[in-house]
Amino acid sequence: MDVGFLAGLAVATVAAITDLKWGIVPNRLTYPAIVAGAIYAAVIDPSHLGYALLDAGVAFGVTLVLNVLGVLGGGDVKLLPSLTLFLHRGDRITTGIDVLFNSILLYAPFALLYLTVSTALDRGRPFLKELCLNTTILVLASLIAGGVATILGTVISSVVGILLILAVWKVARSYESKLKIVLPALVVPAVLLNLRASPIAVLWEVGIAVALSTAFTTYRWAGKERNVEELREGEIPLEIVVRTEEGTERVGRLKGALLVATGRAEPVVVPSGDGFTEEELEKLKRLGIDRIRVGHTTPFAPAIAAGYVVTYMLQGSPLSWLWG
Repeated sequence: MDVGFLAGLAVATVAAITDLKWGIVPNRLTYPAIVAGAIYAAVIDPSHLGYALLDAGVAFGVTLVLNVLGVLGGGDVKLLPSLTLFLHRGDRITTGIDVLFNSILLYAPFALLYLTVSTALDRGRPFLKELCLNTTILVLASLIAGGVATILGTVISSVVGILLILAVWKVARSYESKLKIVLPALVVPAVLLNLRASPIAVLWEVGIAVALSTAFTTYRWAGKERNVEELREGEIPLEIVVRTEEGTERVGRLKGALLVATGRAEPVVVPSGDGFTEEELEKLKRLGIDRIRVGHTTPFAPAIAAGYVVTYMLQGSPLSWLWG
């Protein structure tokens, strides 16, 4: 088997373990790995060393942007270029992007499972109760909507289905105190409308509903609003601070990124993926922001390790296949 791949796999495995156990990818791993990867690329294919370094540089640049946006930690930023150097071949400069793209695809289910388990252990029975309730309602709503949309069989069936899901969800949540009546009332049409439906279609609807419900409920419960005075360096915020026409305000990371990108807000306190710095915490206090929402960190290095293996096996990613 490819010696370079095995060397990179060893680095990726250690990084995944340290990230899962301690929440970091240490510099004493990534810096030597980058040097070793560069030496390997120079020895194995000296005529394409420039391409290998450019490939690693592209990977570093993209992950650095994600770090500044608060998506990735600093260890991940240094890990990806090292793996790119071990995996690079020929005159391609997209190997690192392939690894990153495959990692992101694999990260979604891992992150959802990790956050759900972490939140369940942290929040306990109330979280699990709401998760079960939301999942039950959304599954029944999806089955009702899917059944109606199948019967209609028109080009607008998807729109009708989505509207029905939203309507059933709103009604069910509005009568939460009468769930013993509401849920059985939803079960009857959900069953009747799907008597002739394909089992595959029903399983698909149920699976999507469970995934969406889990993601929605976990996101709602994963974060905690904390007093700024209690926060420590390195804690991960789920909100950033921006300045809009209305003044300085806290907003979610995604909304804040969109506001800044469209020029409707100026960034004030936007921590990187490594969490708050002491300077940023002091700035929050000076701005008079007493509380902010913080949450769990979800290790990304295991996903990078898996993405590295998948990239080697497939010799690329769906993204590179589109590029041709």
